[in-house]
Amino acid sequence: MKHIIPIFVIIGLVACDDHPKDHQDTNRELIVTHFKKKSDKLERNETDKYLGIYMSQDEACDIKISIEKSELMYTYRITTKTLKSSGNLKIDTVHNGVYFRFTNLSSESESYTIEAQVNDDEFPIQNYGNAMNQFHHIKDCDLKYITFTKEK
Repeated sequence: MKHIIPIFVIIGLVACDDHPKDHQDTNRELIVTHFKKKSDKLERNETDKYLGIYMSQDEACDIKISIEKSELMYTYRITTKTLKSSGNLKIDTVHNGVYFRFTNLSSESESYTIEAQVNDDEFPIQNYGNAMNQFHHIKDCDLKYITFTKEK
């Protein structure tokens, strides 16, 4: 029994050693970080194909969304008969698709975000909610779902 306690103390000290074992592991980590940065650049170039003008497909809703790129970020401008709004656009690429997140939209009382999944050169947005989740993004349009298609 006297020898068991010192053995547990030694095992505990060895297990808590957080010093790198050798220089080779550190180099391996730097290489992985380097490749990650290259893939981020590749992803940005792929998202440039989404730049342009998107128009609503229903005649009842005359809405135009233009997507542009400044040096470091994407921006959008929504234009209707009575609304001109702009903000930042985040383009998220995940394994099951590409998503636009239109941020900094604002109504009379609060700021909000619209998210839409992009399929080829079009995307739908849900324009208003229901009794449990009340919202109405673009009041110039009474459609619940608005589909936008990129102009060629």
